[in-house]
Amino acid sequence: MNIRKFLGKLVCIVSVINIMVLNVKGGVIVNAEEIVDIVDGDNNIELKDAEKIAWYHILNMINLDNNSGLWSYSMFIKDEQEIYGIDNSINAYCIKYTDNENNDCGYVLVGANDKYAPIIEYSTSGSFCFQDLKTYCIGNEDINNNLQNISNYNTDKYNIENKLLEVEQENFSDEWKIYYDFDKKSLSEQVETIDDYFIEIMSSNPPASGKDPINRPFDFENGYKDYDVVDVYNYNLNYFCTTDFPNYNSICSPTAGTNLMLYWYNRGSSYNSLCYAGSWNESFKLMYKLMKTDNDGTEPNDETNGLIEYLNKAGRSPLVTYYPYPTWNDMKTEIINGYPFIFGVYDHYLYDAHDLLALGYVSFTYSTIQESTGIVYSRYLRVADGWSNKPDRYIHVRVGQNDHTNREIIAVRP
Repeated sequence: MNIRKFLGKLVCIVSVINIMVLNVKGGVIVNAEEIVDIVDGDNNIELKDAEKIAWYHILNMINLDNNSGLWSYSMFIKDEQEIYGIDNSINAYCIKYTDNENNDCGYVLVGANDKYAPIIEYSTSGSFCFQDLKTYCIGNEDINNNLQNISNYNTDKYNIENKLLEVEQENFSDEWKIYYDFDKKSLSEQVETIDDYFIEIMSSNPPASGKDPINRPFDFENGYKDYDVVDVYNYNLNYFCTTDFPNYNSICSPTAGTNLMLYWYNRGSSYNSLCYAGSWNESFKLMYKLMKTDNDGTEPNDETNGLIEYLNKAGRSPLVTYYPYPTWNDMKTEIINGYPFIFGVYDHYLYDAHDLLALGYVSFTYSTIQESTGIVYSRYLRVADGWSNKPDRYIHVRVGQNDHTNREIIAVRP
């Protein structure tokens, strides 16, 4: 836990400055003989703005790997509470977080205006502790150590032993300028200046260009409300690359077909016949021939018929379906039912025109339509791409091509 004190330096004699937490069970009001009001009502922020400030802080902690504890991109807001001063003005917001397994992932206490620090207190695990206290006082540590006579939870007013402290008002304007520019607009208006940051950071941003494959879809997804990961059984094998079959050109389709046979061969002894003549090199040569592949590549219909013929020669009666314009449901259905499929793309920024073996998927769900995908979902397929022996790469099903409809699948149930 990292704690920032609510009060900094205030040049005056005070007894104590307390706050109360109001919730559905009622609140606790703590009275002191002297209250110094440091709330500036002209520069208050709203809860929705406090959420952004908290996320900004969380993301910076994660990106810097700065003791971020249980914090992650997949956290959700569990609960939010307004924290009131003795004059019933909002002094702060407590935003609490949880993960997909309902673990408490800490909280961030955000100042409600620029008289307080933007990040007053935070914890990267656990929960906000006011439920375990008779009151929650944010201020000088010495003040916290002098709370007395607070005996139960109700709305009665209790006196606290008077202790005079000499402190000086601290100016938090420099800290707030990380989020807002006070020279231009009020705090609540200037929240728009970080909206672009959150559109970029708290959203789906799969790559649409570049030279590197996708190894971690989670690196490109932030702010989603849910996600789903599904892989077919026993997918993690060593697959063939196109370079494993020298002296051939434009062979991504027969390579993907051979990898599909390799997968089923390792699925169980009933598929032993899928390794033609007991040799994977011979299997590839037969696949290449049956798919009518040449230096210009492979036509989809020839690829589909070639897979059927290959499986027939192996004594199988397969169900092979070519989808020239597959929906997500077409792809998801195959994976959920345990069937890898061949995924083809055209005009892809990395793969150009290429066939890959799809072995699983990761799907993210957002609350709003994402600019990158045009829908509330962002979806990736786990693939053996024919360029790497391991199935540790992913391809986005909508982003990365000039037209996301430039894709096809061949579903194979042997």
